[in-house]
Order: sequence, then structure tokens, then C-alpha cells
Amino acid sequence: MDIDHVHFFVDDAVAQRDWFINHMGWQPAEPERVLGVETMLGLPIADTHTECLTHGDLLFLVSAPLTSTSAVAKYLQRYAPGVADVAVRVTNLRDILRQSQVKAQVKVTAQATDQSWVRIQGLGAVSHTLIETPSPESPQHQHQSLSHKRQSSGIDHLVLNVPAGMLQTAVEFYQHLFDLQPQQRFEIQTSQSGLHSQVLYSPQTQIYFNINEPASSNSQIQTFLEVTHGAGIQHIALKGAPLIKTVQQLRGRGLPLLSIPKSYYQQLRSRLLDCKMLPVCPQEWQQIQAQQILIDWQPEKPESLLLQIFSKPIFQQPSFFLSLLSDGSRLRGLGLETFWHSIRLWKRNWNSVQSTANPPIHHDRSRFLILETAPRTAIFPGNAPLRLSLARTAAIF
Repeated sequence: MDIDHVHFFVDDAVAQRDWFINHMGWQPAEPERVLGVETMLGLPIADTHTECLTHGDLLFLVSAPLTSTSAVAKYLQRYAPGVADVAVRVTNLRDILRQSQVKAQVKVTAQATDQSWVRIQGLGAVSHTLIETPSPESPQHQHQSLSHKRQSSGIDHLVLNVPAGMLQTAVEFYQHLFDLQPQQRFEIQTSQSGLHSQVLYSPQTQIYFNINEPASSNSQIQTFLEVTHGAGIQHIALKGAPLIKTVQQLRGRGLPLLSIPKSYYQQLRSRLLDCKMLPVCPQEWQQIQAQQILIDWQPEKPESLLLQIFSKPIFQQPSFFLSLLSDGSRLRGLGLETFWHSIRLWKRNWNSVQSTANPPIHHDRSRFLILETAPRTAIFPGNAPLRLSLARTAAIF
């Protein structure tokens, strides 16, 4: 799954461009990086305004309607602003398309006259532009995509939310389409939220593609589906830069981030006492607390340290958000605790938005069930189904 670019559909492209520049530090794309954008996107300049932004090697497109009849306007009449297209580079477009039409029953919605790219309908609000790129082994290898650079290195994972009962269908669709491998499958169930999730993995580009479905009516996933009016990309996790310094800079830019209570770090201290080798030095620990960053590691391998932080929803609706994580040793299975905390933090944040008085959050019997573990899962040794006890974290919020 070699991601070429991510395309947002929004109400105001200029305002959203400025938001990304001011709050995320993204930059306007250089002209040579977006040659042929209008042709590939299939969005006439007369009725659509598109801005192109870069973040390192990543390319992000932001489009807004200029007329009520534009494709973007029709999209926004049906769905909330968010990720409309995740474009992927492929080296055998015809073969992939032929096999996918048989196995995944994909629907082609647009294509180039020279067959250099096609756009297919994904699930719900998401489409995928498949871009023919010569194999790296080919002597004629020239990057024909929008970004002209390898982009996938800056994305750790994407998260797709689907309606209840659609998880297995979505998993099979993306396994066949992008040749993804199944990893962990797990459940989270609390009195405030519930979900089923399947992690898929691309060994070629080391990108994770997580698919969630709600397991309760008050699930965070269900809220997303109701706001978005269907399945869609809930968040994109970026990696690469030293996270502590990056978070400090983003806070200085005014990026709204989920707040982490002090009790979270008080609970972690007991976990640190059980470590033979600390994953961070005392100075780093103080910085992590000061910047309110979530942390996870494998006690036997402190070099597996994972730092992660989540933004609040970036649009008016509580739908799409971003996360940032450290570009360290990414062991499979690591990060489930940060994911768990993000679910509760997001729900707490949404509750505070809905009510001027933030209601007390009572202790509940939280359940986090690992239904399957992939081979060589580092944080959960063995292949038998495992139950992760959250007794020590249930009282954090």
C-alpha cells in the first residue's frame, strides 16, 4: 500500500489550507510536484478550487466547491468534510483491477484515457485513485505520481470506520485490493464506548490500515458514522520527527490536542518501577509529562518505546483527526494502550463539548480482548488468545 497522496473535500479550501499551514506547519506544494493534478483529479477548475500542501515527503490536496453542481459540492451534500480519496501507487494496475473486480467487486468511477490511473469506490465516503507506476526494478523507472517522492514513509497508519456488521466485508475488500496482511483483531468494551477492530499491514511499505466497527450505540465509532453519514477515514497517524520537540512546536502553533490528565502519569510510575531498564531518562520523562504525550513500551525491550499524541477533531464536526507518533522501533502489538487511552480521551472531550458541565466519569468494568495475535507480536508473546487487564488504568479517567 504505497500511498501517493491524500485528498480532503472541504467547504473552504483556502481556509483549510491556512489552518494546515498555521497549525501543522505544512507548506504549499511546489509547482513541479503537482503537475497534472487537474487531469488526474477529474475536478474542473471552473467549479472546484484545489490547494496542494506538503509535509515532508507527503502530499495533501484540499478541494472545495465553487458551484453547487461540482463533484465536491455533491460529496459534501452527502458526507461531512474529510478524506475523500486515498491515492495509492501500483506497479501492475491492470492486473490489480482485474483481480479486484472479481474478488472485491470494485466499482470504477473514473479513469485516464491512457489507462495510467483509475479511481475506484472504496467504502462509504472514501475512494481510491490507483496510479500506475513503473516497477523500481525497471530501467525506465520514472515517478509518475503527484508527489514525485516516496510518501508512505511519513504515514504510520490510517483508520477506517465502518457500520456495525461491515467489518469482515471491509477487511476482505482491502485485503484483496491492496494485498494487506491481517494482524491483531481485538475488542474494546466499556460503559462509555465499544468497538471491534482489525489491523491490516502492508509489509512492502510498513503501513498499517486499521478498520473499526462500533460495538455499542454510544461508541465513538458510531458517533463518527452518524456525523460523517457513513463509513470513512477517521484519522491518519504521521511519524518521523522527534515527537517531544514536534509536539512542543505544534502547541506553540495553537494545534488543539487532547489533554492528558496527571493521573495517567501517576499510574505509569508503577509500571516504570517494574522495568529493569527505563525506556526514557528522567529529563525525557519530565518533557513527556509537560507535553502531555501518551507512552507505551515493552518492558523486555525498552528500545521499543512508542510516543503518541492525538489532535482534537480538525473540522467543526467531531469526525476526522490527526495523530503523531515517534519514529522508533515499531513492534507489532505496541501501541494498543495508547489507542485505548485515545478512545477514552476522545469520548471525554466529546462529552465536554456536548455539556457545559463536564459530568464525573465513574469507574466501569472495562474490557480489552485480544481475539487474535499475529506471529511475532512483541508486546503479547505467544499465539493464544489473550485478555489484557485494564484494572490499573480503569480509574485514570
